[in-house]
Amino acid sequence: MDVVFLGLSKAGKTSIIRTLTSKCQPNYQAVFETTQKVEKSELTIAGNQINIYDFYGTFQIENAKPEEKEYLKKCASIVYIIDGQNETYEEAVNYFEKLFAEIVKINPNCNYHFFVHKIDNDGFATLDKKTAIISSIKGQLIDFFNTYSNLKPNYDINLTNWQDQSLSEAFSKVIHKVIPQVSYIASLLTSLVTNSKMEKAFLFDQVNKLYIATDAGPFDQNTYQMCFEMIDVFLDISFIYDPTENGQIKNSEGSLSIKLSDNTVLLMKSFKEYLCLICIIKQENYVRPFIIDYNIDEFCKGLEEMIKVTK
Repeated sequence: MDVVFLGLSKAGKTSIIRTLTSKCQPNYQAVFETTQKVEKSELTIAGNQINIYDFYGTFQIENAKPEEKEYLKKCASIVYIIDGQNETYEEAVNYFEKLFAEIVKINPNCNYHFFVHKIDNDGFATLDKKTAIISSIKGQLIDFFNTYSNLKPNYDINLTNWQDQSLSEAFSKVIHKVIPQVSYIASLLTSLVTNSKMEKAFLFDQVNKLYIATDAGPFDQNTYQMCFEMIDVFLDISFIYDPTENGQIKNSEGSLSIKLSDNTVLLMKSFKEYLCLICIIKQENYVRPFIIDYNIDEFCKGLEEMIKVTK
């Protein structure tokens, strides 16, 4: 399963990849040198190895090396990074249009994920300026793909920055397209939610806080953010009582429960493969915790069996 990152130089491709693939605390960032050649990184999610190819910003497809064309031909998804703070964003859009015209010939079924990156408010003189740039980028991309409507290209546009969960949420969508077991995991989560009278359940990779799957119920942004932040709470507690060198996250088992003021209970269980299950349940449906714990254990067993088969 291959994913290719494309975009102009200084858009943030390498920083995003290093953040997603590092087993360090989620807020860890560093400055990286400009990419000069295609660099490969690996990410393991629920037993699946995902190969990520970071293309250099000066890449020109008409001069592509044979191995570079092969990466583009084989990849399931392309993540295209646009620097939302760069006023020459039209150059980035034009660069993608040139790439797409050639990629679609060799990989017509590829998925495209656009990350309009660095869109935190501090990077813009006014909120109106930010809104205008984002609207312009989205409009240009939509208009471009409308010209290829006969090919029915699969794409989404995401707004990302370092300061919230947007980057992890956006890359989660990439994961959903490349991991073949997502629908199976979602069905397990749906059964768990139904049998336990839960409100919602997510399976996360706790290293980079990607959500691998969720149940069939409605997706609510606030609920997702609450689960996302619960991982931070769990990791903070883990580092206090069981610190590691360089802030590296341990591949271990543990659990945490939090009762909110609205009588909602958050349940988290982490287990091997850096996975964690987060469930939301109303207090009135949590009167027999041992039954909920049993159902969660059964879910984990089913997931672990799936991972064994995947490996």
